[in-house]
Amino acid sequence: MHLLRFSLLSALAAASLAAAPVTQPRPGVAVPADAALISGDTAIEKGVLTIHLRSTGPEITEWMHVFIDIGDSRQSYNHNSERPRGYGLEILLEGESAYRFNGDDPSVWTWARIESLVVERRVVGDVLTLRMPLAPLGLPTGRPVHLFAVAYTPDYAETLDTLPRGVTPWRMVVSDHALQSASR
Repeated sequence: MHLLRFSLLSALAAASLAAAPVTQPRPGVAVPADAALISGDTAIEKGVLTIHLRSTGPEITEWMHVFIDIGDSRQSYNHNSERPRGYGLEILLEGESAYRFNGDDPSVWTWARIESLVVERRVVGDVLTLRMPLAPLGLPTGRPVHLFAVAYTPDYAETLDTLPRGVTPWRMVVSDHALQSASR
């Protein structure tokens, strides 16, 4: 009986994220293959958030941002791509750093680094993987947060593609179990 209870609790702890991958067709020929974002997925295991982004390859551009919309902040950024999912963004993942929006004007680029957070960034072919501890992000539990990825020209000069492109959101819900395992 003790083993069964332990197995059930382990299964609940492992099921700490409700998220469906988001996929989209390749955009028009104006977007280079390494910047054409076609899928994204998230997972949480043992208090670590993992985000995977895939391009049409053969490699993925290094000029990439991932934003998180936690949905309850009065301070949020609106991405200038004019894509519907690029509004109300509170967290930015860039390179090996994470930032929180701290401006008063949603159209002005004003971010403060989350000092306690290091993002592990790995590129293998056409897949970018970001791994980071969940707790410092301060994501809410039990309700959706939205992700928005952007591929740019070098030096982040112009937006090439976004994930998602349309109105369908890329969302995840963090469970209480995920935060509990993150604090251990």
